[in-house]
Amino acid sequence: MPSKGDKDFAKAALDRKFAESADVQRAFKEQKKLEQEGALTTVDQVLIDLGMLNPLQVEIIQDQLQRKIVYCPGCTAKYNIYKFSSGTGVECKKCGENIEVPRSYSEIQVDLDHKTKGPGFETTPFIDKVIGGYKIMDELGKGSMGVVFKAKQLSLDRTVALKVLPTELTRHKEYVNRFLKEAKSVGKLQHPNIIQVYDIGETDGIYFYSMEFIEGESIASLLDKSKKPLDLDFCLRVMMQIAKALSHAHKFEIIHRDVRPESILINEEGIAKLADLGLVKDLGDARNSLPGLDSSSGTPAYLAPEQIANVKNASPLSDIYSLGATFYRMVAGKPPFTGANVLQIMKSILDDTPAPPKELNSQIPEEVQSVILKMMARNPGERYQTAEEVETILARYIKESGRLKAQKKWSITDKLKRS
Repeated sequence: MPSKGDKDFAKAALDRKFAESADVQRAFKEQKKLEQEGALTTVDQVLIDLGMLNPLQVEIIQDQLQRKIVYCPGCTAKYNIYKFSSGTGVECKKCGENIEVPRSYSEIQVDLDHKTKGPGFETTPFIDKVIGGYKIMDELGKGSMGVVFKAKQLSLDRTVALKVLPTELTRHKEYVNRFLKEAKSVGKLQHPNIIQVYDIGETDGIYFYSMEFIEGESIASLLDKSKKPLDLDFCLRVMMQIAKALSHAHKFEIIHRDVRPESILINEEGIAKLADLGLVKDLGDARNSLPGLDSSSGTPAYLAPEQIANVKNASPLSDIYSLGATFYRMVAGKPPFTGANVLQIMKSILDDTPAPPKELNSQIPEEVQSVILKMMARNPGERYQTAEEVETILARYIKESGRLKAQKKWSITDKLKRS
């Protein structure tokens, strides 16, 4: 029979919709089988091992229940080590064996607006090298599925962004297939507000694809420089354009899954471009792989609640939520949810309601605040149901309010001076 603690954990997982009844029943059966074989384990660990929960979801529930159950490896005594941080040893009172405290997401400090270094290879040796007709000039960024370089396409003498699959991942066919599928999927998209894919290739076991290079900055960079909310007219222009981009992508069943300030680039003419787009609907990513939680990301602050519950819930509606959270960040000057660590941010997204952005910036019109909060509705059914609808609502507000009448082009530098 499952212990009361295991039953409480299972109930909490079901209540939060992290798991389904069939998942829990299967976990209990597996737990019983392991115990009959002499291996003591908890239902949360079984759910992780079966790929039904990820470690962060488990920790959210453990934090809710204030319990983290482990068994002593020496005498199988049962302990709740909830209050101990990872890296500290807990001595068993019965046999003296050291009990290892599992790694805790609550100890991960996050930077709310910046990416951390992702996995991959040492990129310095690639500088000045030629890969498939592209001369590598500089590193632009690094993520879980590739390193992006600034490169020169020698045949056309043009500057491109070149995404290269990390060498360590080329040994795994599933990653190579995913990388190539991402490139081919995004390559289908032809839209002025989406970064265009030019070419896909492989040379000497190195897989890559080239993309449009943007001379400009990301929204994250502009926020960092501004140190305050961005100009409202600028925000409205950007949101209109990115809503159009998402609408186009969704028609091809391509879901971004991780819209955030870093993934929106602004060129020198003020045109917004959506980057990092390529996680097609049928990729079937493992449930323990959350966008915004891999080593390519600094924060999960823009993820929709249903994505946290189950990454398979990613949909056009979750993209709309993330766009709304990004909109909030741009006009309010702060993300809708903050915390000292990943766990706190995730729990806040799941359990709390964001402060109305007008409380952070009194200059935000009521109509704009209403749009943002509807985009970020906790229940997906209460959000705008398409990105096209978001675009239409914003266009109507702009027309009725008389904003952006001049429609003249402006530079990033100009806009920062005016904000």
